[in-house]
Amino acid sequence: MSLIESLSPRAVSAPESGIVEIINHARGREGLIPLWAGEGDLPSPDFINRAASDALLGGETFYTWQRGIPELRQALSDYYRRHFSVSLSTEHFYVTGSGMHAIMLAVQAVTRRATR
Repeated sequence: MSLIESLSPRAVSAPESGIVEIINHARGREGLIPLWAGEGDLPSPDFINRAASDALLGGETFYTWQRGIPELRQALSDYYRRHFSVSLSTEHFYVTGSGMHAIMLAVQAVTRRATR
């Protein structure tokens, strides 16, 4: 019995997500830049690949700070102070792992759950 055959019928028949359907429809089409999944049209630069490799080899393989690495949030606060003359504490910054996560947090920040 294969792994797929050992799954429940419900799991086997689960639909792909809408974004996966779009990605599969557009994959390989000439002239499209695949921004639907946060991807550009160029490979990651070597300095990013090296930094990621160095971090992994250095043992940075665990979950990070939920709201972002404190030093990064401090750098963002410093940036706003330097460029916009705005003083914001690090508590004003959330660093997300993706654009979709950022959008979700923004929507949740300005909406309320519907009551019945």
